[in-house]
Amino acid sequence: MTETALFTLRVVRHSANDTDYRLVMLHAEEGQFVTEGATVAALEGSKATFEITAPVAGHIHFTAAPGDQLAVGASLAQISASADRPVLSPEPSLSPGASCRFSAKARDLAARHNLREEDFAGLELVTEADVRKRLSPSVPAAPLRSGQGLKRVALIGGGRGADLVIDILMASGRQIPVCVYDDHKSLFDSPLLPLPVRGPADPQQIARDFQNGAFDAAIITIGSNIALRSRLFEALTERGVPLTNAVHPLANLAGGASLGQGNVICAFTNIGVCTQIGANNVLSTYCNIDHHSVMGSHCTFGPGVMLSGSVTIGSRVRFGTGIFVEPNLSIGDDAVINSGAIIFGDIPAGGLVKTRAAPTKR
Repeated sequence: MTETALFTLRVVRHSANDTDYRLVMLHAEEGQFVTEGATVAALEGSKATFEITAPVAGHIHFTAAPGDQLAVGASLAQISASADRPVLSPEPSLSPGASCRFSAKARDLAARHNLREEDFAGLELVTEADVRKRLSPSVPAAPLRSGQGLKRVALIGGGRGADLVIDILMASGRQIPVCVYDDHKSLFDSPLLPLPVRGPADPQQIARDFQNGAFDAAIITIGSNIALRSRLFEALTERGVPLTNAVHPLANLAGGASLGQGNVICAFTNIGVCTQIGANNVLSTYCNIDHHSVMGSHCTFGPGVMLSGSVTIGSRVRFGTGIFVEPNLSIGDDAVINSGAIIFGDIPAGGLVKTRAAPTKR
């Protein structure tokens, strides 16, 4: 009997103005086994050509051929556990001439999660908020169970960092947040996706819930308190709770780059060739960790931190915003680099780099 596909690889919008893309080239053979992150195809939009990578490992079976014009949300390939071509699942019906209309963002999100028009019966215009509400664990048609194609993720912390991670997970198309653990809330009413709070950020309770099948992996969304991030990570790891990475699809991980577990990598961040990133780090938007750099664990980066090549970063280092680091330097454990700094020399462990915090009144 032919196996059902494990994962459907769909066309995701890469430019706000594009509604479809031309399939330029395939980088794998039909039925070939591909590893997670391997380049499998190239698409061409109105402004650029970009590569598509495999989100999971398995045998790839293409549903389109070079030269095809593919709409956003269309199937490009299916990845199966078997080299035999899988049974193709019916495509979600989101045609422009349908009884209900979708905004561009709503169409993208619905296609990534295989939602159909009938899931939004009674709505004339479906917005992104409607789709996120439909995906909310608080109002599911049926409980989301392990093995249904999406990794169910628990968020540790219900502050603004949770909104950041929810956006990344939803954009990934293969992870979905299902609950929050927070010491001070009974309901996490995010504008992106309301989630139930299962209890406080207690590692023992979180571990019990994981063992009982409440979620598949966790991620720490607390950003400002590095010491707490570190303690929670160690406690959860000791208790066997897997920590997942949240990597925005618009971030770039170059060849030879490696990530530990529990990292948050925001959009437009570049991880350079042969760079090594530890665990439980937070890299905000537009950061650059250039080639052959090495980073420890539990670090936090504000937006626009630019590391040149071959920089070595310790653990629990806090970076502000708009920082530039020259190549071949080292920054020790527990250092703090304030916003706007330009680093020309090594920073020792526990070092503090100050910059002017505010303009002086004349």
